[in-house]
Amino acid sequence: MIKVRDLGLKAIELIELYGENLVVENMPGVAQTMEKGDFLIVYTTPFSGAESLPGSRSYMIDIWYKNKKVFSEYFKNLEDLYNCHRSKRSEWTKHLLSLS
Repeated sequence: MIKVRDLGLKAIELIELYGENLVVENMPGVAQTMEKGDFLIVYTTPFSGAESLPGSRSYMIDIWYKNKKVFSEYFKNLEDLYNCHRSKRSEWTKHLLSLS
């Protein structure tokens, strides 16, 4: 089992390395996105102007694997992510962590 914290931090790392700005229709602000292999990652921060939910600015990480949404996390600050002790068990988690 892989901790949600580790998956989120890996997604943020990949966005920092390979991410591009993405303007989404009907969503204010800008998200960052990254495609690599079978993965698509979308990341927003409260500072990007993007509203992850209507009227709400927070951190958001969405991950698609083979065109299926497999991960979606919202958190108010990075400390919430660091303190998340939930885990996921799925084949895609190992593939994500192996990306560089």
